[in-house]
Amino acid sequence: MIAVISGGATGIGRKCAEKFKKEGYTVYALYFMSVDAAAQLTGIKTLKCDVRCYSDCKTAISAVLDAEGKIDVLVNNAGVDLWGLLTDYTQEQIAEVINTNLIGTINLTKAAVPSMVNAKNGSIVNISSFQGAGGASCESVYSATKGAINAFTKSIAKEFGPSNITVNAAAPGLINTKMNAHLSETDISEVISQTPLTRIGTPDDVADAVYFLATHPFITGQILNVDGGLSL
Repeated sequence: MIAVISGGATGIGRKCAEKFKKEGYTVYALYFMSVDAAAQLTGIKTLKCDVRCYSDCKTAISAVLDAEGKIDVLVNNAGVDLWGLLTDYTQEQIAEVINTNLIGTINLTKAAVPSMVNAKNGSIVNISSFQGAGGASCESVYSATKGAINAFTKSIAKEFGPSNITVNAAAPGLINTKMNAHLSETDISEVISQTPLTRIGTPDDVADAVYFLATHPFITGQILNVDGGLSL
């Protein structure tokens, strides 16, 4: 079994890569900026890929198919955040978030899905966010990309379901990763106070949910909140 995970060198993506490896998959972790972290992965194959660029995605997917002959699971995890008021964002910052989070997900899916259609088998799991449903102040563009990923997930689940391909999204709440390192202890405490399970999540929490979605044969088109009840 072959799994391809974008943003697979750090954070949630790294834990997803380790989870699938533990379950017996041959794992390809795609990375772009995290060169040092990718070099430290053990037992996981790595490929450099800028998901913002379709030709890069096509090249990476072709390399996997040439080596393995198939892709069973694609996890679209690569993403960046943007914190601040909309009026303070530069156009370059806005483009970076949209191109990485949304266009990157579309690019990699477009590159990988033909092989799944030919095989009449496959699973795609997109990493969304609880903010994709409710939005978040000071993260408007990030929230917009995650909302779009939710719609994209549901759309391609309908499009490729007849080819026995499942498509779902995991929507994490606040997770203990470097992406959230800018939050103060007060900010984190405020989120915890609104979370029924009274803690923030771990990358392993999300990786377990991703693996569940990727391996369940009769769940598709779903957005699974992994947020400790924060969105209730």
